[in-house]
Amino acid sequence: MWLPAFLLLSLLSVASEAAFTNCECGVEGASSKFSFHVYQDLNGTQWFVDSAKDSVMNFSTSNSHFSSEYFIPHLLQQHPCHVSQKGPSPPEADVYVIPYYPSIGKFGRYKMEFGKSTAYAIKMFASLPTARRFNGLDHFIVNQWHIDGGMHNPWPLMSYISQEIRTYRSGVDPTFKQASVLAKLQNYITVPYVTSVHGNTTREPPPQPRSTISVFVGSIVSRESARALRLSLESYSRKHKDAVWISVSRSDAAPDTEKLYRASVFGFSPEGDSESARRTFSLIEAGVIPVIVCDYCIMPFEDILNWRDFAVFMNSSFIAQSDPIEFLKNISAASVKRMQDNLAVARHVLSYNDPIRPGDVIDSLVTAFRNHGCRIRRFKRWFVDHPVA
Repeated sequence: MWLPAFLLLSLLSVASEAAFTNCECGVEGASSKFSFHVYQDLNGTQWFVDSAKDSVMNFSTSNSHFSSEYFIPHLLQQHPCHVSQKGPSPPEADVYVIPYYPSIGKFGRYKMEFGKSTAYAIKMFASLPTARRFNGLDHFIVNQWHIDGGMHNPWPLMSYISQEIRTYRSGVDPTFKQASVLAKLQNYITVPYVTSVHGNTTREPPPQPRSTISVFVGSIVSRESARALRLSLESYSRKHKDAVWISVSRSDAAPDTEKLYRASVFGFSPEGDSESARRTFSLIEAGVIPVIVCDYCIMPFEDILNWRDFAVFMNSSFIAQSDPIEFLKNISAASVKRMQDNLAVARHVLSYNDPIRPGDVIDSLVTAFRNHGCRIRRFKRWFVDHPVA
């Protein structure tokens, strides 16, 4: 259920005094503690992850697109609902989180590719003493990309924490509404890209006049449909003197993107080499209303955030028939102000902090864990009484 914007704003104003997600399931007098556990150093991979740390933490490079693989397992352990392993066996918990590094495998001193290996993934799952107990129903895998859909996953009930749901491909997969697909995706959790990691500080963009109606700064992409969409958007932008569109090659040094963002009211965020874009969250961090151009996309935490309160959505059919910048110019000043105010709420919920803060990405992720973990308790006694062979 979405919270009204005014209520979210009031909650944000007391964020520093708020508590983290309540670690309880049930009702008063009959509840029991909720907990989750993050597995550590599966199959001796921690040395490898540490070798890639500097690369994925450099937010001026494209490598940081994959930094959620590093940060999410690390930051989750700060949460009060997390239980650590103190003996040879993992602790009892409602949810188990599996770090998985299919993209970090490309970085670091060793540049090993085992993170993409199907054989490695299956071996890793098989090593978990808790995975078989409930067929993976209480397990989440942290990764940037989904494990190859052709992989035979012995635990198909496992869910993903990902920056995109790749089943939802723009105009490609007509099955996205099928019950079997939705049943599989309903427990997946979509999280924002990491654009930066901050300490416990206020990060409101400084107030200043925004004289540019729209902005886009991005690279030339290889995916044909995405390239055609960007060329169409660029042609519209060239017709408006108060619109900025800058395309750069991957080898070019980007312009002062932050300065351009802070001068703009709206920012285009079309899909690129994948269906989602880190640019959306860079715009939000800069106080720019994102214009998300996609046909099928699942945005982070849509169960608690109404993205239409602070973002504009357009699909490819609209772009083909209408000038999107004229559309933006026709949005009333009052509506723009309201969306900018709501953006402050979204900025907090979608931000990564170290140390973590109540209501930020990590706390919202734990809320999703708790909702899932408490809901599946109805099956656990059944599985214990009738263990999987």
